[in-house]
Amino acid sequence: MCLSNVYVCENGREELVSESVCNVFLDGKDITLCDIIGQTTRVRGTIQNVDLLKNKILIQAEDAGAGQDVCEDPNA
Repeated sequence: MCLSNVYVCENGREELVSESVCNVFLDGKDITLCDIIGQTTRVRGTIQNVDLLKNKILIQAEDAGAGQDVCEDPNA
């Protein structure tokens, strides 16, 4: 089973917002996460990285300034 933990990057730090996520729905900048027990979490931002080997999804919070307080790109 492929479940991921979702983190939001704010102020240069990653904060866990949802665990065991099995579905991600996008509607513009609105991201809805649904975990394995059906609980939903809504986040506003953009998906920065999806690492299925590490079961990790990183979302850049919408209110982070352009080029400021951005979490490091793990592929850089």
